[in-house]
Amino acid sequence: IGYRLYLDGRNAIDVFGKSEPGLALEKYAFGPGTYHDVQPWGVDVLHVGDTLGCGSFGFWIDGAIVKPVETSRTPERKALRRYAQIVADGPVRAIVRITYDNWPVAGALRTVRATMTIWGGRRWATCDLDVGAGWRPVVAAGVIAIPHAPMVRRPEFFYTFGDQTDPMSDTKKAESLGLGILFGQEHFSAYRDEAPTAGAVIASDRSRAVLLTPDANGRARWAYLAAWGRGPLGIRDAAGFESLCASAMAELRATPEIAITSP
Repeated sequence: IGYRLYLDGRNAIDVFGKSEPGLALEKYAFGPGTYHDVQPWGVDVLHVGDTLGCGSFGFWIDGAIVKPVETSRTPERKALRRYAQIVADGPVRAIVRITYDNWPVAGALRTVRATMTIWGGRRWATCDLDVGAGWRPVVAAGVIAIPHAPMVRRPEFFYTFGDQTDPMSDTKKAESLGLGILFGQEHFSAYRDEAPTAGAVIASDRSRAVLLTPDANGRARWAYLAAWGRGPLGIRDAAGFESLCASAMAELRATPEIAITSP
């Protein structure tokens, strides 16, 4: 699987389905054709719109998801800025940190940092959110709400599964796609089946979300997970995707083991 971060006001995460394992960025970034058409490596499978896509976040205020909306620079208000920093870039682990500076939330200009980490050979990635000490807003993390892919809730994750991809260019049909959010109960507040986005251009777009409360230091963490149905490693039914979510949660909860060897 591959993920694409939208660093504009959508603040969403897109999903690229890969039909074979391995790194594929150069294939779709510089290859022939468009990533909306099925290629040997795979295809962009998700329509994001004004939703969270798969795994992104916003603040839950007055019954809606508030995203980092562009603001004009005035003497009273500084312009919202985003900075992306590549912390690690390798075939085993990649980390990018996004800083949102002057994000107007709850009557103040906030500095918010989201650190995204993904490991080679894993379908899941993590988001470590830092909103700053002394502020504990309600954070909405979620996935796009597709009408025929209901929210399945479990103690430490939720997921949707079904024919929820964009129609494939070769078959003209949607295909099976699983989307999930994994989180710790220590942050859990509530679920929202049909969460609107404040100021959405497409008013009917909704997200399925879990509401999380940061700790006393302003930190919250969750993981996001996607699996496409094609390819030898494809997940083709809901039971298989739920098992994938459960095993990913076990990996995230596992205590690291360190082995020291010498000649």
